Amino acid sequence: MTNAKDAERLQLLKEVAGTKVYEQKRLESVKIMDETHSKRDQISELLEYIEERLAELEQEKEELQEFLSADKERRCLEYAIYSAEQNEVLEQLEALEDERTESQNETADLYKAISDRQIVIQEVEKELFQKKGKSQLSLSV
Repeated sequence: MTNAKDAERLQLLKEVAGTKVYEQKRLESVKIMDETHSKRDQISELLEYIEERLAELEQEKEELQEFLSADKERRCLEYAIYSAEQNEVLEQLEALEDERTESQNETADLYKAISDRQIVIQEVEKELFQKKGKSQLSLSV
C-alpha cells in the first residue's frame, strides 16, 4: 500500500469504506433520474398535444352543433314553405275543380237547350211540312 499511487490508495480506501458501492448506486440513480426526466418531458409533450387536440375537437363540436341547429332551422323553413305551397296548390286545384264542375253544368245546360231547340225545330219543320202538304192540296183542288 505504501508503494501504490495516490489514486490507487483512494480506490482501495473507497472499496474498504463501501463508498464505491455508493458511487455505483448513485450513478445508477442519476441515470434512472435522467431517464425519468426524459420520460416526463415526453409525457408533458404528449399531454400538450392531447390538450391541443381536445381544444380542436371541442371547437369542431361547437361548429357541428351550430351546423345541426342551422340545418334543423333550414329544414323547418323548407317544410313551412312546402306546406304553404301545397296549401296554395290545393286551393288552386279546388278552384279549378269548381270551375270544371261549373263548366260541366253549363255544358249540360247548353246540350239540354240544344236538344230542346232541336225538338222545337223538328216540331216547326213538322208543322211546316204539314202546312205545305195542306197548301198543295188546296192548290190542287
